[in-house]
Amino acid sequence: MDLAIPRLTPCAAKYEKGPDFCELILLATSLSQTHVRYRRVYLCVTEQLETLLKLHPPRQKGFAPSLSDSEVVTLELVGEFRGHHSDRHIWHYFRRHWRSWFPQLPWRTTFVRQATNLGCYKQLLHQRLLEHLDARQGQLFRIDGFPMPVCGFKKAPQARLFKSIASFGSSATKLGTFYGLRGHLLVNEQEIVLDLSVTAANADERDAVSELVIDLDGLLLGDKGYIKSDLSTQQVVWRRLTRTGHA
Repeated sequence: MDLAIPRLTPCAAKYEKGPDFCELILLATSLSQTHVRYRRVYLCVTEQLETLLKLHPPRQKGFAPSLSDSEVVTLELVGEFRGHHSDRHIWHYFRRHWRSWFPQLPWRTTFVRQATNLGCYKQLLHQRLLEHLDARQGQLFRIDGFPMPVCGFKKAPQARLFKSIASFGSSATKLGTFYGLRGHLLVNEQEIVLDLSVTAANADERDAVSELVIDLDGLLLGDKGYIKSDLSTQQVVWRRLTRTGHA
């Protein structure tokens, strides 16, 4: 399908078609021929995102943003795989190194707000990618939790961020006791991220599993914090982990 290329760079017009959607992750992580890879990722994102934007427009009135929604998602995707794990760091990276490609790059706060408002569209893109890859059809899955502190330990009594759900919790890593949230990440045997759940730091890790393993059938590996005897073996068999002594 031919794609109309909004402003990105005149050289991008040479590419009339984007790659298959399943190539997107490989393109973003490649470090060779960076400028070519960026254009192909952009074309791929545009092909998939434009359909969603037409069905569910993200804005009903007002001026169009200076940076298109496809460009914002492309910057986030490529920036994340290049080691920049926040919208602020992604913005600084492209402003410093790729400003000539994105002359309409807005101020940081505007970029972060636009990226945040596209959150539901990015989730839909992720689901499309999983469907293309048949990522949920495997037989082996892994789950693990990780701490998400919202502030330093000493500042916890005065913290207002996520005040209604944040709590104190413990981590086996160097963080020890921390204040914030806990993430639970589910991946398949190819290490493709299937889903993510966020709970309070003091929540029972086992309670987060049920919503992540819906429609999955196979073996789930996790540490002892996820062991629960009353889980249905139709959904997941996970007590085998402790029986075999694997970590």
